Amino acid sequence: MASPVSFSSYTAQTPYGTSSTPSVTLSQTINIMGSAASTSKIDENSIVISSLGSGSSSNASRTNAGSGDNPTPVTTGWDESISVATFEATVVGGILKHDTTNYSTGFLPSEGGSGIAPNYSVGRSGSQYFQVKIPRDGVLSFKINVTGTYAGCWVCLPNNSSWTTSLSATNGWADMFKAYRGSGLPIPSDSGCAIGTLMDGNDPTATEYTCTLAGQSSGAVGSFSGLILVRWRLNPGQSITAMQFYG
Repeated sequence: MASPVSFSSYTAQTPYGTSSTPSVTLSQTINIMGSAASTSKIDENSIVISSLGSGSSSNASRTNAGSGDNPTPVTTGWDESISVATFEATVVGGILKHDTTNYSTGFLPSEGGSGIAPNYSVGRSGSQYFQVKIPRDGVLSFKINVTGTYAGCWVCLPNNSSWTTSLSATNGWADMFKAYRGSGLPIPSDSGCAIGTLMDGNDPTATEYTCTLAGQSSGAVGSFSGLILVRWRLNPGQSITAMQFYG
């Protein structure tokens, strides 16, 4: 995470004492990495899951995304210590955003363990993605509460072969911008999974949406634990400030 606002002075503290004078005036924005997960903002390591399914008690966490709207689903973990791929959105200051910022100038620290801070102003004008995994068994439907603007949201059951076979042309991704067709599994030509209000990507205040898994379950399959993937697309200028999942 990073401070979303600049500040002009700071107090330095070491094991040898504390000094707050003289104050130092800075023109840069200071990026601050948090040491513990927070659920009050967008946190890649801990997005609230409440009263949903069984099995794991972990909150949702970010995975690698893959490029494009409907890539082959991946569930590998996220490494926040390295520069992100051109198709990945960033989380800065607790805000998920389409990011084209040059962090190598005008920000502190300008260097890290891997060298100069990243320059995201080049080659990142296209859509960017944010994907999370929900580790829960026995989920037949769930609610998504989101605040912000975005261009797409898709849901996948990567361990459910019936689901992924029915949506093989979209690599298992169903669409929250489209209504569920009413019976059977979503199919590529009618891939909606939303019941009731459809997402439209413009949620200035917290808005609740319901996703149906069409009679399927996120329950464990073979040696795999129950798992739901939720994938977001952000276009230039778009950002999300709050997100949670619940039953």
